[in-house]
Amino acid sequence: FHCPFPICREAFARRYNLKTHFSARHAQIKSYICEECGRSFARRYDLNRH
Repeated sequence: FHCPFPICREAFARRYNLKTHFSARHAQIKSYICEECGRSFARRYDLNRH
């Protein structure tokens, strides 16, 4: 699955990974919010690491 963003050359084996990449890098959708400080993240992994 190739990223549809014009200048991006990323490709992924799974559609979910493409969706996550696009949300995080190009659409800047940050659905995961820290309940303690309010900071938001595009990926659950990043929230957990925070």
